[in-house]
Amino acid sequence: MLNTPDTLIKVFVVFVVVVVVETFSELSNLPRVAGAIDGTHIQIKAPDESAVDYFSRYQQYDFVVQGVVDGHKLFLDFAAGCPGSLHDAQVLRNSTLYRRAEGNEVLKSPTIQIGHHEFRLYLVGDSAYSLGPWLQKPFTEATRDRDEISFNRELTAARVSVDCAFRILKSRWRSISIVRCQPLVLKSFLQKF
Repeated sequence: MLNTPDTLIKVFVVFVVVVVVETFSELSNLPRVAGAIDGTHIQIKAPDESAVDYFSRYQQYDFVVQGVVDGHKLFLDFAAGCPGSLHDAQVLRNSTLYRRAEGNEVLKSPTIQIGHHEFRLYLVGDSAYSLGPWLQKPFTEATRDRDEISFNRELTAARVSVDCAFRILKSRWRSISIVRCQPLVLKSFLQKF
């Protein structure tokens, strides 16, 4: 039956996914991009406990916010509160998004069939991330292969939306440049949203 609640929800989700994928078609020739992922650091005052965990490569105390955005720089997913000493790939592996993607709960449909191959949705990230069926990253910068260089150019064109989204967020909310509370309090606050 077409108009059962479950069917209507599935149709709506597919419609939303198609709209998100289309936002990237304006930026890049890569097909099936469902989001761009990256992390940013938010400076905090030194925490009372586990301060060394929050000291990052930027020589400051901070925590990491991971975001996934569409081609129009709208946030689709975020995870916040991981210590600043963690690498973006570690933050991803600790996130709900990672568990859901690895469990094939997200980024699975709609797929397209080309020949004998089925292509699913995927995210684009920078070289900090691990390559996977639901996450594409650039080839090494040292590549001399024309196709790989072209792929990197297209991936970067799609991925830049997440960098811009974080810059916009930080410029509009300058108060998040330096957060003056303990990481656990902040994490608890952010998880309510």
